[in-house]
Amino acid sequence: MRAQRRFAAPLLLLIGLGATAQVRLPELDFPSANGKHERPIKVKSIRGIVLDENDAVIPNAQVEIRRVGGDKVVDVTKSATDSVGRFQYDATKGRYQLTIRARGFREEAVPIEISKNGWPSFRVTLTVARIVDTIEITTPQ
Repeated sequence: MRAQRRFAAPLLLLIGLGATAQVRLPELDFPSANGKHERPIKVKSIRGIVLDENDAVIPNAQVEIRRVGGDKVVDVTKSATDSVGRFQYDATKGRYQLTIRARGFREEAVPIEISKNGWPSFRVTLTVARIVDTIEITTPQ
């Protein structure tokens, strides 16, 4: 409880000054679900957090949860992360494909499998999207 009081005053001071406070988290004790996976990541439930490359939370990221049966998509559910980047979905045992999207970031797809021997939660790190603009200049002939 003491640690929570220590951080409350500086955060309120930043908000009072009109600065945007970036919530940073301590080292997380669950695995990153990023990268290409040949097999789904085993988890106990669909519960995790979405962060950027600097470990700052991404609120309101879109989370699409697809239940996969064989080679077909059986069900699709859409959700969003809360104000501190967390998401949770009650799911039954099986395979799922999560797709995470947030404005200004590259989309991340994560295959997972609900298993009693899996991780209790996981994190997904989104990378900043590259902006490519093309300007074409033509002159009258």
